[in-house]
Amino acid sequence: MQEDGEAFIKFKREHIQVWGTISLIISQLEKWIGQYIVKHANISGLQLVKLALLDQEKYSKDDLMLCITNQRQVFGIIHNPKKMYKGPGGPKMAAINIQKTWRYFKAYSDFKQLRFLMSQATIIQRRYRLWQLKN
Repeated sequence: MQEDGEAFIKFKREHIQVWGTISLIISQLEKWIGQYIVKHANISGLQLVKLALLDQEKYSKDDLMLCITNQRQVFGIIHNPKKMYKGPGGPKMAAINIQKTWRYFKAYSDFKQLRFLMSQATIIQRRYRLWQLKN
């Protein structure tokens, strides 16, 4: 981001009353886009101000995406599996995603095993009760 540009300084001067929120949104955008190898993202000042007037503590990725004017290019980079984990935090994000998928798989397979064993226990309990009624 070019903070020393004349247009940026003029924009900051015009919207000084909501500048704290705007700088928060800009930092969230930089952090989010910085995880990927997005070389260039154009940010709309009007959308940034509209979003700042909502005055939220944290903005969703969809809200942040509305501020970007070249959404198609950025969206293509962010959701491209080849480029998804190429940024500075990419290996860590990839490891987290692998761990998350593995833990889901293990929990689901354990749940399926438990459900199977519960059905088998139910069958044994029914047969035992029938045997008790006959004797």
